Amino acid sequence: MNIRARGGKREDETMVVESTPLGSTDSSLIIGKLVLFSKTLPSKYEDWEAGTKALLDKECLIGGGSIGTVYRTNFEGGISIAVKKLETLGRIRSQDEFEQEIGRLGNLRHPNLVSFQGYYWSSSMQLILSEFVPNGNLYDNLHGLDYPGTSTGVGNSELYWSRRFQIALGTARALSYLHHDCRPPILHLNIKSTNILLDENYEAKLSDYGL
Repeated sequence: MNIRARGGKREDETMVVESTPLGSTDSSLIIGKLVLFSKTLPSKYEDWEAGTKALLDKECLIGGGSIGTVYRTNFEGGISIAVKKLETLGRIRSQDEFEQEIGRLGNLRHPNLVSFQGYYWSSSMQLILSEFVPNGNLYDNLHGLDYPGTSTGVGNSELYWSRRFQIALGTARALSYLHHDCRPPILHLNIKSTNILLDENYEAKLSDYGL
């Protein structure tokens, strides 16, 4: 009963927006599939068409790596999300496989995990939508040159030792959840300080798990 209730809840919260080419009058011609896991996000395709223009704006670039490039996208009402444009050449065998895996990750909930908000699939581009974490990653906070408040001129003075301990503890809790509470277990395989994000209270949020 518990599994059925959780499954029903997820189905109620998931929204699917299928998009057609701009200017096309043929509504049966679908070029992309947008699936949202959160009702707090805009559900109209027009909103997403405007928001995803950030993918072409280098000023919205907030990170990147071997998996893909991450952009910050803003919507009306002060809503911000992170959009990862995947580098998927040779990695994804089918749309069904992609949707199944991302759908599974979208069901995970833990205070020390970056939550998945949805995904977009088309034959030419795959996007993963996730919560935006405002204080960047741990590496930049420890070693970045944009935090002049320390004696060396590098690093963020907000990362005092008790806060660093809480970041380590939060990361460990996230890994414990992935390893022991998920069935089947999820292995991260890419733990590093750039994949540990910090929220407004400098609590750890582990990203890129399952990818």
